[in-house]
Amino acid sequence: MFTFSFFHNPKNDSIHLRLICNRKKAELQLGVHDTAEALADACSKSPKIKNIRLSKLLSSISSILQQIQCEHLESGRTDQDVKLTREEVRRKLFANEALHEDKKEAEVSESKLFGKFFLKCIIAKVNEGYQNSCRYTYKKMESYCSETGTQLCELTFEDINLKWLNAFDEWLTKQGAAKNTRNIHFKNIRTVINRAIDEELTEKYPFRRFKIKQEETPKRDLPVEELRRLFNYPVDDFQRYYLDYFKLIFLLIGINGTDLYNLTRIDNGRIVYRRAKTHKLYSIKVEPEAMEIIKRHRAKNGEGLLDITDRWKRPNDFLKWCNISLKKIGAEKCKGGRVEGGAPNKVNKDDKPKGLWSEISTYWARHSWASIAYNDCGVSKDVISQALGHDMGARVTEIYLHKNQKLIDEANRRVIDWVLYGKC
Repeated sequence: MFTFSFFHNPKNDSIHLRLICNRKKAELQLGVHDTAEALADACSKSPKIKNIRLSKLLSSISSILQQIQCEHLESGRTDQDVKLTREEVRRKLFANEALHEDKKEAEVSESKLFGKFFLKCIIAKVNEGYQNSCRYTYKKMESYCSETGTQLCELTFEDINLKWLNAFDEWLTKQGAAKNTRNIHFKNIRTVINRAIDEELTEKYPFRRFKIKQEETPKRDLPVEELRRLFNYPVDDFQRYYLDYFKLIFLLIGINGTDLYNLTRIDNGRIVYRRAKTHKLYSIKVEPEAMEIIKRHRAKNGEGLLDITDRWKRPNDFLKWCNISLKKIGAEKCKGGRVEGGAPNKVNKDDKPKGLWSEISTYWARHSWASIAYNDCGVSKDVISQALGHDMGARVTEIYLHKNQKLIDEANRRVIDWVLYGKC
Protein backbone atom coordinates (compact mmCIF):
# COMPACT_ATOMS: atom_id res chain seq x y z
CA MET A 1 0.00 0.00 0.00
CA PHE A 2 1.40 3.38 -0.95
CA THR A 3 1.89 6.13 1.62
CA PHE A 4 2.04 9.85 0.97
CA SER A 5 3.41 13.06 2.44
CA PHE A 6 3.81 16.72 1.48
CA PHE A 7 7.19 18.42 1.28
CA HIS A 8 8.65 21.85 0.46
CA ASN A 9 11.07 22.53 -2.40
CA PRO A 10 13.26 25.53 -1.40
CA LYS A 11 14.46 26.18 -4.97
CA ASN A 12 11.18 27.70 -6.11
CA ASP A 13 9.24 27.66 -2.83
CA SER A 14 6.81 25.05 -4.18
CA ILE A 15 4.90 22.30 -2.38
CA HIS A 16 5.13 18.74 -3.69
CA LEU A 17 3.45 15.41 -3.00
CA ARG A 18 5.63 12.36 -2.34
CA LEU A 19 4.28 8.81 -2.87
CA ILE A 20 6.14 5.75 -1.53
CA CYS A 21 5.43 2.09 -2.20
CA ASN A 22 7.79 -0.88 -1.74
CA ARG A 23 10.65 1.51 -0.94
CA LYS A 24 10.23 3.25 -4.28
CA LYS A 25 9.08 6.84 -4.48
CA ALA A 26 7.52 9.22 -6.99
CA GLU A 27 6.87 12.91 -6.64
CA LEU A 28 4.22 15.24 -7.99
CA GLN A 29 4.26 19.05 -8.03
CA LEU A 30 0.94 20.46 -6.87
CA GLY A 31 1.24 23.91 -8.43
CA VAL A 32 1.13 25.53 -4.98
CA HIS A 33 3.83 27.90 -3.70
CA ASP A 34 4.46 28.77 -0.07
CA THR A 35 7.15 28.68 2.61
CA ALA A 36 8.32 25.61 4.52
CA GLU A 37 7.01 27.19 7.72
CA ALA A 38 3.56 27.69 6.16
CA LEU A 39 3.47 24.05 5.05
CA ALA A 40 4.43 22.77 8.50
CA ASP A 41 1.78 24.95 10.13
CA ALA A 42 -0.90 24.01 7.58
CA CYS A 43 -0.26 20.33 8.32
CA SER A 44 -0.59 20.86 12.07
CA LYS A 45 -3.79 20.26 14.04
CA SER A 46 -4.38 23.98 14.67
CA PRO A 47 -3.03 26.03 11.74
CA LYS A 48 -2.75 29.80 11.97
CA ILE A 49 -5.38 31.95 10.26
CA LYS A 50 -2.97 32.94 7.49
CA ASN A 51 -2.48 29.26 6.52
CA ILE A 52 -6.13 28.10 6.70
CA ARG A 53 -6.54 28.17 2.91
CA LEU A 54 -3.45 26.02 2.39
CA SER A 55 -4.58 23.67 5.17
CA LYS A 56 -7.97 23.15 3.49
CA LEU A 57 -6.32 22.51 0.14
CA LEU A 58 -3.97 19.87 1.58
CA SER A 59 -6.89 18.31 3.45
CA SER A 60 -8.85 18.00 0.17
CA ILE A 61 -5.87 16.34 -1.52
CA SER A 62 -5.43 13.97 1.44
CA SER A 63 -9.08 12.90 1.20
CA ILE A 64 -8.69 12.03 -2.47
CA LEU A 65 -5.48 10.09 -1.74
CA GLN A 66 -7.18 8.13 1.05
CA GLN A 67 -10.00 7.24 -1.33
CA ILE A 68 -7.44 5.93 -3.84
CA GLN A 69 -5.82 3.87 -1.07
CA CYS A 70 -9.18 2.24 -0.31
CA GLU A 71 -9.72 1.44 -4.00
CA HIS A 72 -6.28 -0.19 -4.19
CA LEU A 73 -7.04 -2.25 -1.12
CA GLU A 74 -10.39 -3.41 -2.45
CA SER A 75 -9.03 -4.29 -5.90
CA GLY A 76 -5.85 -5.94 -4.63
CA ARG A 77 -3.52 -3.35 -6.16
CA THR A 78 -1.58 -2.66 -2.98
CA ASP A 79 1.75 -3.42 -4.73
CA GLN A 80 1.06 -1.32 -7.82
CA ASP A 81 4.14 0.43 -9.24
CA VAL A 82 4.45 3.81 -7.58
CA LYS A 83 4.85 5.64 -10.91
CA LEU A 84 1.54 4.23 -12.12
CA THR A 85 -0.01 5.36 -8.85
CA ARG A 86 1.40 8.84 -9.41
CA GLU A 87 -0.32 9.08 -12.81
CA GLU A 88 -3.56 7.86 -11.26
CA VAL A 89 -3.27 10.46 -8.51
CA ARG A 90 -2.46 13.17 -11.07
CA ARG A 91 -5.60 12.40 -13.11
CA LYS A 92 -7.90 12.34 -10.08
CA LEU A 93 -6.45 15.43 -8.44
CA PHE A 94 -6.67 17.68 -11.45
CA ALA A 95 -9.87 16.15 -12.77
CA ASN A 96 -11.54 17.24 -9.55
CA GLU A 97 -13.10 20.53 -10.64
CA ALA A 98 -13.77 21.75 -7.11
CA LEU A 99 -10.17 21.18 -6.10
CA HIS A 100 -8.85 22.67 -9.34
CA GLU A 101 -10.97 25.80 -8.97
CA ASP A 102 -10.01 26.14 -5.30
CA LYS A 103 -6.33 25.85 -6.21
CA LYS A 104 -6.70 28.33 -9.06
CA GLU A 105 -8.55 30.78 -6.86
CA ALA A 106 -5.90 30.41 -4.16
CA GLU A 107 -3.10 31.11 -6.65
CA VAL A 108 -4.82 34.20 -8.05
CA SER A 109 -5.60 35.47 -4.57
CA GLU A 110 -2.08 34.85 -3.25
CA SER A 111 -0.51 36.64 -6.21
CA LYS A 112 -2.20 39.83 -4.97
CA LEU A 113 -0.82 39.49 -1.44
CA PHE A 114 2.05 41.84 -0.68
CA GLY A 115 3.46 39.77 2.20
CA LYS A 116 3.52 36.51 0.24
CA PHE A 117 5.20 38.20 -2.71
CA PHE A 118 7.75 39.85 -0.42
CA LEU A 119 8.79 36.39 0.87
CA LYS A 120 9.04 35.12 -2.68
CA CYS A 121 11.36 38.01 -3.56
CA ILE A 122 13.58 37.28 -0.54
CA ILE A 123 14.09 33.69 -1.68
CA ALA A 124 14.91 34.86 -5.20
CA LYS A 125 17.77 37.06 -3.97
CA VAL A 126 21.24 35.60 -4.54
CA ASN A 127 23.18 37.97 -2.29
CA GLU A 128 23.07 36.68 1.29
CA GLY A 129 23.53 40.13 2.81
CA TYR A 130 20.61 41.52 0.83
CA GLN A 131 18.49 38.50 1.80
CA ASN A 132 19.18 39.21 5.48
CA SER A 133 18.32 42.88 5.00
CA CYS A 134 14.97 41.97 3.42
CA ARG A 135 14.22 39.42 6.14
CA TYR A 136 14.85 42.11 8.75
CA THR A 137 12.43 44.43 6.93
CA TYR A 138 9.83 41.65 6.79
CA LYS A 139 10.12 41.05 10.56
CA LYS A 140 9.70 44.76 11.26
CA MET A 141 6.59 44.90 9.09
CA GLU A 142 5.22 41.83 10.87
CA SER A 143 5.75 43.48 14.26
CA TYR A 144 4.09 46.68 13.08
CA CYS A 145 1.08 44.83 11.66
CA SER A 146 0.74 42.79 14.83
CA GLU A 147 0.59 45.94 16.94
CA THR A 148 -2.01 47.49 14.64
CA GLY A 149 -4.23 44.39 14.67
CA THR A 150 -3.56 43.32 11.09
CA GLN A 151 -1.77 40.41 9.43
CA LEU A 152 1.10 41.15 7.03
CA CYS A 153 0.31 37.96 5.10
CA GLU A 154 -3.20 39.28 4.38
CA LEU A 155 -2.21 42.73 3.09
CA THR A 156 -2.67 43.33 -0.63
CA PHE A 157 -0.58 45.68 -2.77
CA GLU A 158 -3.47 48.15 -2.61
CA ASP A 159 -3.09 48.23 1.21
CA ILE A 160 0.51 49.48 0.89
CA ASN A 161 -0.44 53.08 0.16
CA LEU A 162 0.91 56.47 1.24
CA LYS A 163 -1.01 56.34 4.51
CA TRP A 164 0.43 52.91 5.38
CA LEU A 165 4.00 53.96 4.54
CA ASN A 166 3.75 57.12 6.67
CA ALA A 167 2.28 55.16 9.59
CA PHE A 168 5.01 52.51 9.31
CA ASP A 169 7.67 55.24 9.20
CA GLU A 170 6.21 56.85 12.33
CA TRP A 171 6.17 53.48 14.12
CA LEU A 172 9.81 52.79 13.17
CA THR A 173 10.79 56.22 14.48
CA LYS A 174 9.14 55.49 17.83
CA GLN A 175 11.05 52.20 17.90
CA GLY A 176 14.27 54.20 17.77
CA ALA A 177 15.25 53.38 14.16
CA ALA A 178 17.62 55.96 12.64
CA LYS A 179 16.74 57.73 9.40
CA ASN A 180 19.09 55.65 7.27
CA THR A 181 17.87 52.42 8.87
CA ARG A 182 14.29 53.36 8.02
CA ASN A 183 15.40 54.21 4.50
CA ILE A 184 16.81 50.71 4.05
CA HIS A 185 13.41 49.23 4.99
CA PHE A 186 11.57 51.47 2.52
CA LYS A 187 14.07 50.76 -0.26
CA ASN A 188 13.46 47.03 0.25
CA ILE A 189 9.68 47.60 0.11
CA ARG A 190 10.05 49.76 -3.00
CA THR A 191 12.12 47.09 -4.75
CA VAL A 192 9.42 44.48 -4.11
CA ILE A 193 6.64 46.77 -5.37
CA ASN A 194 8.65 47.62 -8.51
CA ARG A 195 9.05 43.91 -9.20
CA ALA A 196 5.31 43.34 -8.65
CA ILE A 197 4.59 46.09 -11.20
CA ASP A 198 6.99 44.43 -13.65
CA GLU A 199 5.12 41.13 -13.21
CA GLU A 200 1.79 42.99 -13.70
CA LEU A 201 0.50 42.03 -10.25
CA THR A 202 -0.35 45.65 -9.41
CA GLU A 203 -0.39 49.14 -10.88
CA LYS A 204 -0.20 50.92 -7.53
CA TYR A 205 3.03 52.80 -6.79
CA PRO A 206 2.85 54.64 -3.43
CA PHE A 207 6.43 55.95 -3.70
CA ARG A 208 5.39 58.68 -6.12
CA ARG A 209 4.50 60.79 -3.07
CA PHE A 210 6.51 59.01 -0.36
CA LYS A 211 10.09 60.21 -0.75
CA ILE A 212 13.14 58.47 0.69
CA LYS A 213 15.65 61.11 1.72
CA GLN A 214 19.09 59.87 2.67
CA GLU A 215 20.67 61.19 5.86
CA GLU A 216 24.36 61.96 5.76
CA THR A 217 26.34 58.96 7.02
CA PRO A 218 28.35 59.67 10.19
CA LYS A 219 32.08 59.92 9.66
CA ARG A 220 33.70 56.49 9.94
CA ASP A 221 37.37 57.06 9.31
CA LEU A 222 40.54 57.35 11.38
CA PRO A 223 42.99 60.24 10.81
CA VAL A 224 46.45 59.10 9.83
CA GLU A 225 47.87 59.55 13.37
CA GLU A 226 45.18 57.32 14.87
CA LEU A 227 45.54 54.75 12.10
CA ARG A 228 49.30 54.53 12.71
CA ARG A 229 48.64 54.18 16.42
CA LEU A 230 46.18 51.36 15.80
CA PHE A 231 48.49 49.51 13.39
CA ASN A 232 51.38 49.65 15.90
CA TYR A 233 49.39 49.11 19.09
CA PRO A 234 50.70 46.27 21.32
CA VAL A 235 47.97 43.66 21.25
CA ASP A 236 47.48 40.05 22.32
CA ASP A 237 48.00 37.30 19.76
CA PHE A 238 44.28 36.78 19.17
CA GLN A 239 43.82 40.50 18.55
CA ARG A 240 46.86 40.61 16.28
CA TYR A 241 45.06 38.14 14.01
CA TYR A 242 42.07 40.45 13.55
CA LEU A 243 44.22 43.58 13.39
CA ASP A 244 46.16 41.94 10.54
CA TYR A 245 42.93 41.56 8.60
CA PHE A 246 41.85 45.14 9.27
CA LYS A 247 45.24 46.25 7.98
CA LEU A 248 44.94 43.96 4.94
CA ILE A 249 41.56 45.45 4.06
CA PHE A 250 43.15 48.91 4.19
CA LEU A 251 46.14 47.83 2.07
CA LEU A 252 43.75 46.40 -0.54
CA ILE A 253 41.95 49.77 -0.96
CA GLY A 254 39.20 49.01 1.53
CA ILE A 255 38.09 45.70 0.00
CA ASN A 256 34.73 44.52 1.33
CA GLY A 257 34.96 41.77 3.98
CA THR A 258 32.77 39.38 1.98
CA ASP A 259 34.93 39.85 -1.12
CA LEU A 260 38.07 39.33 0.96
CA TYR A 261 36.61 36.05 2.24
CA ASN A 262 35.76 34.92 -1.31
CA LEU A 263 39.25 35.49 -2.76
CA THR A 264 40.78 32.30 -4.18
CA ARG A 265 44.09 33.26 -5.75
CA ILE A 266 46.58 35.96 -6.81
CA ASP A 267 47.26 36.31 -10.54
CA ASN A 268 50.43 38.06 -11.68
CA GLY A 269 50.67 40.03 -8.45
CA ARG A 270 47.03 41.16 -8.54
CA ILE A 271 43.74 40.03 -7.07
CA VAL A 272 40.93 40.09 -9.62
CA TYR A 273 37.39 39.59 -8.37
CA ARG A 274 33.80 40.56 -8.99
CA ARG A 275 32.31 42.40 -6.03
CA ALA A 276 29.44 40.50 -4.37
CA LYS A 277 27.37 43.64 -3.79
CA THR A 278 27.57 45.32 -7.21
CA HIS A 279 28.99 42.53 -9.42
CA LYS A 280 31.57 45.01 -10.75
CA LEU A 281 34.97 43.67 -11.77
CA TYR A 282 37.92 44.80 -9.61
CA SER A 283 41.67 44.45 -10.06
CA ILE A 284 43.96 45.45 -7.18
CA LYS A 285 47.75 45.25 -7.14
CA VAL A 286 48.98 43.33 -4.11
CA GLU A 287 51.71 45.49 -2.56
CA PRO A 288 54.55 43.79 -0.59
CA GLU A 289 53.02 44.83 2.76
CA ALA A 290 49.74 43.16 1.83
CA MET A 291 51.53 40.06 0.49
CA GLU A 292 53.34 39.68 3.81
CA ILE A 293 50.00 39.46 5.67
CA ILE A 294 48.52 37.13 3.05
CA LYS A 295 51.48 34.72 3.37
CA ARG A 296 51.04 34.75 7.14
CA HIS A 297 47.37 33.83 6.83
CA ARG A 298 47.25 31.50 3.83
CA ALA A 299 44.35 29.03 3.76
CA LYS A 300 45.16 25.39 4.44
CA ASN A 301 41.98 23.91 2.98
CA GLY A 302 42.85 24.83 -0.60
CA GLU A 303 39.42 26.34 -1.26
CA GLY A 304 40.13 30.00 -0.45
CA LEU A 305 43.12 32.29 -0.46
CA LEU A 306 43.01 33.16 3.25
CA ASP A 307 42.65 31.12 6.43
CA ILE A 308 39.39 32.84 7.36
CA THR A 309 37.78 30.26 5.05
CA ASP A 310 39.29 27.54 7.28
CA ARG A 311 37.85 29.02 10.47
CA TRP A 312 34.42 30.29 9.38
CA LYS A 313 31.79 28.87 7.05
CA ARG A 314 30.37 32.30 6.22
CA PRO A 315 31.98 35.73 5.72
CA ASN A 316 29.46 37.37 8.09
CA ASP A 317 30.71 35.20 10.96
CA PHE A 318 34.29 36.30 10.31
CA LEU A 319 33.28 39.98 10.14
CA LYS A 320 31.27 39.69 13.36
CA TRP A 321 34.21 38.38 15.38
CA CYS A 322 36.68 40.69 13.68
CA ASN A 323 34.61 43.76 14.62
CA ILE A 324 34.12 42.54 18.20
CA SER A 325 37.86 42.04 18.62
CA LEU A 326 38.80 45.40 17.07
CA LYS A 327 36.49 47.20 19.49
CA LYS A 328 38.29 45.56 22.45
CA ILE A 329 41.80 46.72 21.51
CA GLY A 330 43.18 48.78 24.39
CA ALA A 331 40.33 47.83 26.74
CA GLU A 332 42.76 46.97 29.53
CA LYS A 333 44.09 50.54 29.41
CA CYS A 334 40.62 51.87 30.20
CA LYS A 335 40.00 49.97 33.43
CA GLY A 336 41.25 52.63 35.77
CA GLY A 337 38.83 55.17 34.36
CA ARG A 338 41.43 56.75 32.09
CA VAL A 339 42.23 56.05 28.46
CA GLU A 340 45.96 55.80 27.80
CA GLY A 341 47.18 59.15 26.60
CA GLY A 342 43.72 60.67 26.82
CA ALA A 343 41.15 62.31 29.06
CA PRO A 344 39.39 60.50 31.94
CA ASN A 345 36.99 57.87 30.73
CA LYS A 346 33.95 57.29 32.99
CA VAL A 347 33.32 53.58 33.35
CA ASN A 348 30.52 52.07 35.41
CA LYS A 349 31.65 49.49 37.93
CA ASP A 350 29.54 46.76 36.34
CA ASP A 351 30.35 47.63 32.72
CA LYS A 352 33.07 45.98 30.71
CA PRO A 353 35.69 48.58 29.76
CA LYS A 354 35.52 49.86 26.19
CA GLY A 355 38.52 49.72 23.87
CA LEU A 356 40.37 52.73 22.56
CA TRP A 357 38.50 52.44 19.26
CA SER A 358 35.11 51.31 20.58
CA GLU A 359 33.15 52.32 17.45
CA ILE A 360 35.49 50.83 14.87
CA SER A 361 34.60 48.15 12.32
CA THR A 362 36.24 46.72 9.21
CA TYR A 363 34.33 49.29 7.15
CA TRP A 364 36.43 52.03 8.75
CA ALA A 365 39.44 50.77 6.77
CA ARG A 366 37.67 51.68 3.51
CA HIS A 367 36.61 55.12 4.73
CA SER A 368 40.07 55.80 6.16
CA TRP A 369 41.79 54.90 2.87
CA ALA A 370 39.58 57.31 0.93
CA SER A 371 39.92 60.14 3.47
CA ILE A 372 43.72 59.87 3.72
CA ALA A 373 44.09 59.56 -0.06
CA TYR A 374 42.19 62.81 -0.56
CA ASN A 375 43.18 64.91 2.47
CA ASP A 376 46.80 63.83 2.96
CA CYS A 377 48.04 62.53 -0.38
CA GLY A 378 46.18 64.80 -2.80
CA VAL A 379 44.61 61.99 -4.82
CA SER A 380 41.82 63.32 -7.03
CA LYS A 381 38.20 62.48 -6.31
CA ASP A 382 37.89 60.81 -9.73
CA VAL A 383 40.73 58.38 -9.01
CA ILE A 384 39.35 57.66 -5.51
CA SER A 385 35.91 57.00 -7.02
CA GLN A 386 37.42 54.55 -9.51
CA ALA A 387 39.51 52.88 -6.80
CA LEU A 388 36.43 52.32 -4.63
CA GLY A 389 34.27 51.31 -7.58
CA HIS A 390 31.83 54.22 -7.34
CA ASP A 391 29.74 55.27 -10.33
CA MET A 392 31.07 58.38 -12.03
CA GLY A 393 27.96 59.36 -13.97
CA ALA A 394 28.76 58.60 -17.60
CA ARG A 395 29.77 55.05 -18.56
CA VAL A 396 33.55 54.69 -18.80
CA THR A 397 34.95 52.48 -21.54
CA GLU A 398 37.15 49.45 -20.79
CA ILE A 399 40.11 51.14 -22.52
CA TYR A 400 39.76 54.22 -20.30
CA LEU A 401 39.54 52.07 -17.17
CA HIS A 402 42.59 50.09 -18.23
CA LYS A 403 44.64 53.26 -18.64
CA ASN A 404 43.56 54.57 -15.25
CA GLN A 405 44.37 51.33 -13.40
CA LYS A 406 47.92 52.64 -13.20
CA LEU A 407 46.65 55.80 -11.44
CA ILE A 408 44.79 53.66 -8.88
CA ASP A 409 47.92 51.55 -8.24
CA GLU A 410 50.00 54.70 -7.78
CA ALA A 411 47.41 56.21 -5.43
CA ASN A 412 47.38 53.10 -3.24
CA ARG A 413 51.18 53.08 -3.09
CA ARG A 414 51.22 56.74 -2.01
CA VAL A 415 48.64 56.12 0.72
CA ILE A 416 50.59 53.10 2.05
CA ASP A 417 53.89 54.99 2.04
CA TRP A 418 52.35 57.91 3.92
CA VAL A 419 50.60 55.83 6.59
CA LEU A 420 53.37 53.28 7.21
CA TYR A 421 56.54 55.29 6.52
CA GLY A 422 55.55 58.96 6.68
CA LYS A 423 56.41 59.49 3.01
CA CYS A 424 53.87 60.66 0.46
